[in-house]
Amino acid sequence: MINSILNLLRKIKTGLARSYKSMYLLSLASRIFGMRWAARHLVAQIDRSGWKDGRPTVLCLRREQFSKDIEALRSRCDINFVCLNETSLGRMQKFWVSQEFRKQTLYQKCKGQKYSKDWANIERFADLVLAEAEHVIRIDAVMAANMDYWQSAGMRLATKKHALPFLVLCREHFNRVCQHQMVLDYYSDFVFEGDSVAVFGESTRQGFVKSGACQENQVVVTGAPRLDAWHDIDRSSPASDCNLIVLLTYSGYGVEESFRTVLDLFVDHAEAALGQSETQFVIKAKSARNALLTRRMLKSHPSNLSIRVNDSFYDLLPRTRLLIGFDSLALLDGLLSETEIVIPMWGVADKDPDFLMFHPSRPKQEKAITFARSPATITDKIAVAIEGKQDCHQDREARIATVQQLMDWSPTETASAKVEAWIRSRIAASRNGHAEPRA
Repeated sequence: MINSILNLLRKIKTGLARSYKSMYLLSLASRIFGMRWAARHLVAQIDRSGWKDGRPTVLCLRREQFSKDIEALRSRCDINFVCLNETSLGRMQKFWVSQEFRKQTLYQKCKGQKYSKDWANIERFADLVLAEAEHVIRIDAVMAANMDYWQSAGMRLATKKHALPFLVLCREHFNRVCQHQMVLDYYSDFVFEGDSVAVFGESTRQGFVKSGACQENQVVVTGAPRLDAWHDIDRSSPASDCNLIVLLTYSGYGVEESFRTVLDLFVDHAEAALGQSETQFVIKAKSARNALLTRRMLKSHPSNLSIRVNDSFYDLLPRTRLLIGFDSLALLDGLLSETEIVIPMWGVADKDPDFLMFHPSRPKQEKAITFARSPATITDKIAVAIEGKQDCHQDREARIATVQQLMDWSPTETASAKVEAWIRSRIAASRNGHAEPRA
């Protein structure tokens, strides 16, 4: 019986060292083989793409969307950004902390003797991870995608022991009017105990400071590195293969009825253009699951229509004649490109402007975007785009102004440059012992 159990454990350990096919078994293995094994396993998975000797190195706790900013930073900064999957970090810790502790933001309320073991375990594990990582590479800072993830709480504690700054490049940006009070309420009982936070725009900075979660000197505005690629793209003439009409999925915004109507129109035009035009119809989905759900909604699937998930906007949009979407930050990429943009704005999609990023009541936005007040406008715009006669010369100044209303962006300075300067200043302050404490 004992030999059988030992053999089973050996198989689990060997199998998990090769892949992440079973995340449950991975977290179970961390409990069976202990924290040191788990730390070594995590460190072995660190992504060191683009690493160069002699540069400062930031250990990033990778999450979805945050990855886009990391890739931009890697291509533009003289800093190494090595990545540890934060989801895996959380799963490794699962068996060492109570269920009540495993809640975003709320974990900070877990105080007293009841939770002392939780705090001790996450700090000990993070200490082991950093110690194992520093056997391989020198770490100069740790950076997370948000300031209130329980998964990274141990890392924040361990950075103090290792004399490293704990930084946050916030992957979320709160720029709808309706979000302002929500942020104040959400963070009213939370205190960021790391070193510094970089955000994409002033509205998020104000929310973090006014809520009391951060001090003024802890938050800087840098903009989003993921938008920096638009500084490099030639807008002087359309791409030679500019033959795409793109629909951004927007189910899940409380406007499913609108999306279904637009999707049906999109499919109808694709069918009508099949064999008559070189135009290709692309549905850009946010995730694999979103793509699957959208595929199930299609009333037909003509060969000139595709659903894509992983295509980069920097590759897609320069080849796009018309972009259709609804209240998504992805439309900022569209505004920085040359493609014509249409937003459905009838029925359930015609919401109070306080609940929307884009609304025709804002003069600059009305000059930069076509707000379709009926399905007929969508139909007309697609028909014109199929013929290649779309408006590729919408008001450039209004487009840039619309981006800047929603997020910090400069035509002359990249967000990556601002982030690099911020990181270097925090590393230098940490080394000189000049970390700025909370008031």
